[in-house]
Amino acid sequence: MSRINQLREFLSADPSDAMTWYLLGGEYRKISDHAQASDAYRRAVQADPAYSVAWQSLTESLLELGDNEAAREAAAQGIAAAEKAGDLMPLKRLKELAAQLG
Repeated sequence: MSRINQLREFLSADPSDAMTWYLLGGEYRKISDHAQASDAYRRAVQADPAYSVAWQSLTESLLELGDNEAAREAAAQGIAAAEKAGDLMPLKRLKELAAQLG
């Protein structure tokens, strides 16, 4: 069974598991399927809006898709989540991405 199928099976048992959605997004990014990755990361932050590293990955995937407006919005939400949680590494990267987006 592929890792993607395994993660999807886990999600069928617990569709609100933010970590599994995040991991699924990472698997899709590995194969450059940024649309599926973005969807999985979006589901991760819906399940856990404080998950700042998932906001970072969502922003990066949206950039890969060329959806700068959605990436800008994700970066802003991710910055707010990272600041609130004190997550310094994702905060730094999200601020870099936001500056890149203008």
